Amino acid sequence: MSVEIVDKGKNNLVELHPWFEKNGQIKITFSGNNNRVVIAHPPINCLHTIIEMGHDSLLQAGEACNLSNSFFFCTKSCEILIGSQATFTSRARLLMHEPSRITIGDDCMIAADVQLMTSDCHSILDLTTRERINFAENIDIGDHVWIGLQAMILKGAKIGTGSVVGMRSVVTGTVPDHSLVAGCPARVVRENVDWDRRLLKTLNWSHVV
Repeated sequence: MSVEIVDKGKNNLVELHPWFEKNGQIKITFSGNNNRVVIAHPPINCLHTIIEMGHDSLLQAGEACNLSNSFFFCTKSCEILIGSQATFTSRARLLMHEPSRITIGDDCMIAADVQLMTSDCHSILDLTTRERINFAENIDIGDHVWIGLQAMILKGAKIGTGSVVGMRSVVTGTVPDHSLVAGCPARVVRENVDWDRRLLKTLNWSHVV
C-alpha cells in the first residue's frame, strides 16, 4: 500500500486520514499551485486511485467512500465534491478541462467505466462571429443516485435524488428526482422509482419462469 504525492508547484495541501498509511493506494500529482485534496475520513476502499490537478482546484470526499480504480483530472479552478458513502466500482473518469464543478451527493453508486465531463475539451465556434459557443458547465448529482455501467454524464447534467441512469446512457440535461432514465440522449422511461444496493427478493414471484 502506498501514498505517492508529486508536487511540482507550491501551496498545495493534502489531507488524508491515517487509514491511507496502511490501506490506501493513491497517487496525487500537482502540476501547479494552490490545490487541495481532502479525504479526512476513512474510506471503504481506495486502491489504484489517481488524482491530477493544475491550479486552484479542490477534491473533497466524505466518509465511507470507495474511490478505487478511478481517475480525477482538474485543470484550473475546478471543484470535485463527493458526499459520504459514495462508491465507484472501477475505472470511473472525472475530467475537468476548464473551470467548473462536479458535485456528487451522499450514497451514490457509480458503476464501472462511467465518465463525467464538464467540458467538450475543444472549442466549437460560430461560423459567422467566430465566437465560441460550447463553454464548460457544472455537473450536479443528487443524493442516492445509481449510475449504470459505461454511462456518460456530460456538461450541464443535473441528476435528481433517488434516480437511476441506465447502462450506456448519455445524460446531457436534467433528470427529475426518482426517475429511471435510459438511452442516448437519456430519456425518462419510468417515474416514481427508488433503488437499493441489496439484491432484494421480490414480493411477487409469479412473473419468474
